[in-house]
Amino acid sequence: MESAPKTNQSELLADIREGFTRLEAAISTARPPLCKPYMTPELHQELVETVRDLAARGHRRVHGAFEILGTEILSVDSGEPGPPSARVRLHAMSSLVELDQQHRVVQGSRELTAWSQDLAVKRLETGRWIITKLESMSIQGPVTGPSGPPLQTRNATELEQRERESQEHGAGFVIATLNFMRLQYSGS
Repeated sequence: MESAPKTNQSELLADIREGFTRLEAAISTARPPLCKPYMTPELHQELVETVRDLAARGHRRVHGAFEILGTEILSVDSGEPGPPSARVRLHAMSSLVELDQQHRVVQGSRELTAWSQDLAVKRLETGRWIITKLESMSIQGPVTGPSGPPLQTRNATELEQRERESQEHGAGFVIATLNFMRLQYSGS
């Protein structure tokens, strides 16, 4: 990967993650204005036309349970004399379906699928990175397990100990409350 001076890679990836999340929301809800600030006017117009075409057929495209699993920078161009640009690959999972007005699947599947999408991006004068082009999309296949590392499990004896401590604390609290109430009423 080329590295352009003055390119903050974490900002680039954060901007693109946000932009792509907004893009997916705009497609799934058929509301293109949601992502307008995160893409070029030309790409936004393509999205508007896609949503309009789907609506004319009584359909909408949904990426259910959408989650970005990771991002990687494929290349960065300093942009001399223009603005810096880059190519980014997003790794995600979601269902990929086209639904009719009765929410029946017309195309695709409700099954969670792992996929990746290459994007062309550029940095605006404000410093924000926006999407300029949707490039190739690759389907890896159905998701058959967790999307991330497994959660740490606790030792059963540790859980039992915490439960016992909690019960003892609760019992102690009840005894203290009853003793306090007895003192209150015995003094009257």
